[in-house]
Amino acid sequence: MGALEVLEPGFFTTVQDDGRSGYRKFGVPVGGAMDGYAQKSANWLVGNDAGAPVLEMTLKGGSFRFLHQAVIGMAGAESAISVNGKQTSRYKTLKLEAGDVLGIGNVTSGCRVYLAVAGNWDLDKVMGSYSTNSQAKFGGFQGRKLRSGDQLEWEEPGNDQQVREIPRKLQPYFGSSFQIRILAGPEWDWLPENEQKRFLSSEFEVKTESNRMGIRLKASGGIQTSGEEMMSAPVVPGMVQMPPNGAPIILMNDAQSVGGYPRVAKVVDADLWRLGQVWPPSKIHFKKVSRKEAIKLRAFQENLLY
Repeated sequence: MGALEVLEPGFFTTVQDDGRSGYRKFGVPVGGAMDGYAQKSANWLVGNDAGAPVLEMTLKGGSFRFLHQAVIGMAGAESAISVNGKQTSRYKTLKLEAGDVLGIGNVTSGCRVYLAVAGNWDLDKVMGSYSTNSQAKFGGFQGRKLRSGDQLEWEEPGNDQQVREIPRKLQPYFGSSFQIRILAGPEWDWLPENEQKRFLSSEFEVKTESNRMGIRLKASGGIQTSGEEMMSAPVVPGMVQMPPNGAPIILMNDAQSVGGYPRVAKVVDADLWRLGQVWPPSKIHFKKVSRKEAIKLRAFQENLLY
């Protein structure tokens, strides 16, 4: 068995995998890594399955002492990364010795950093997933974010791990402005034509109230719907809701399964991972695409690395 000890947990560090599917009808969020591409990248570096659990660190990483030899991979937001005080980088396989201390600093670009360890984590699945649901307090490590003194264990792989590096062209860059592609939502037509044009031409600022449940946007003057009343209806991660104040909300991994606001748009699956890296004062603007184009984008995204 391999193990690590949490010396400093960072701001909000949890165990996440590729999510909890099949339980939304019971009101259970999908959960999972907010940036699925970074999760996939970190796992590829260590030879794990794409959807294997990782540590997701938000805004500020932490420090971890490895109690045994380990092979790790890191991906996602930019931050200072060190092993025993010596600077290293993301997107390449790292081999650590017993006693080594891995440090991850504050994020300088993006929002979330991901750490994968070669092997199978010694954690219990809840409803088919290792993902942490911190609100309901289940999954992951004791259903909560990590704390100093926690120890995580894993079963080491039986084969030697090769050293890998993700090519520069496949390493995403996180700027301050994100173009997010969308499909028209079920209530898109509730936006008058002039408001549809405003929605697609506006640059929305990400608000500090954003979290794993949803990304709240600031809209100058607000985007106005036709004012029809809506019954609660099913929603999924990536759905863009329009509340009465006209400030859009993009539902994310830990969002509820039903909502009562007009669903004016749906972020294409291929761009969901990018939303995992937005944080104030990031800006978002939307581009409407066809369903055919969205399918092509998803197929391309899914075939990267694996």
